Amino acid sequence: MVAECIMAAMNNKNTLNNERFSIPIVLGHDAQGKEMIVDLKRLPHLLIGGVSGSGKTVFLNTLLASMIASHSPNNLRILLYNPTKEESFFLRDVAHLIKSIDISHADMVVLLQHLDWMQERRLKRFVRAGCSNIDNFNNRFSRSEERLTRSDGENEIPHIVVVIDEFADLESESWDEVMRPIERIVAFGRAVGIHLVIATNRLYSKLFSLSSLFNRMVFRCATRDQSINVIGQEGAENLQRPGDFMFGIVNSAGLRRGSVS
Repeated sequence: MVAECIMAAMNNKNTLNNERFSIPIVLGHDAQGKEMIVDLKRLPHLLIGGVSGSGKTVFLNTLLASMIASHSPNNLRILLYNPTKEESFFLRDVAHLIKSIDISHADMVVLLQHLDWMQERRLKRFVRAGCSNIDNFNNRFSRSEERLTRSDGENEIPHIVVVIDEFADLESESWDEVMRPIERIVAFGRAVGIHLVIATNRLYSKLFSLSSLFNRMVFRCATRDQSINVIGQEGAENLQRPGDFMFGIVNSAGLRRGSVS
């Protein structure tokens, strides 16, 4: 399945490089077989729920392959936390990774806190440069004649995507230490170019109470109540096949259905 994800992303490279998408991620296909692609930069975060074996890890591999196929390490970096290391061996030598895939629980807590510090640093750089967000900053200093005149170390900066699978491992031991930086990244991540993709099989997690994490993707749930907790409505308990999902804004009437393939 990992190899299929990589090959699908490489075959879709032209589609992924479409100028309409800054950070394209392939969700899967809808009922008509049409490819479902969204721009992570516009979301700008994604919260994923579903019982074990419902397709979350396969989707995350597709997401990672999509980003690797469409971006160089110079403009997009990835921080991956996967405590089981399941099916993530293909990332071991990928240059996009900020750290090795063998990140411990304690290391991840420290890295999230460091990202919060980095976020503050980026905001100060933007203010100093007279820019409101990462796009303004990079567009302003991407022109070679301006970059060559800079003497203060201000250069283009990459987007960072934090992918967490499985969040329950962090939540169970360090809720306060983990949630402080996550809440701040959720608040300022769009402006500074730091994006969160968090998956969990703990479907009553306090994460789902964060209204600011409003873009949701849900795979099969065990009960109606779990579905309501994740996406604000029933339906995910009726998803039958591994990889079937619902996607959209929590409590929205316009949820889209599809399947990871």
